[in-house]
Amino acid sequence: EEEEEEPKPEEISSKEEVQKFRIILKSKDGTEFKIQVSPTTPISKMIAAFRHKNKIEGNINISLYLDGDKLDPNSLVGDADLEELTNIDVHMG
Repeated sequence: EEEEEEPKPEEISSKEEVQKFRIILKSKDGTEFKIQVSPTTPISKMIAAFRHKNKIEGNINISLYLDGDKLDPNSLVGDADLEELTNIDVHMG
């Protein structure tokens, strides 16, 4: 017999609290990549998604900038105060 597991309290509350929104990653050539994120999304995950979508090799460094300030790949979207349809500049090389 299979027992149904009760959802953990943190799973229930996180589903209610997590607000997903879209931001726009713009590269220098004008390519836009819209990605859905939440405040708990790591910046590094956005970089990985951009790399995958654009088939960019792993040896090419990708950095994200907001208003000229580099975003720390180890920080979270919530730490950077990103909002719906915020434009993020992508620097490669």
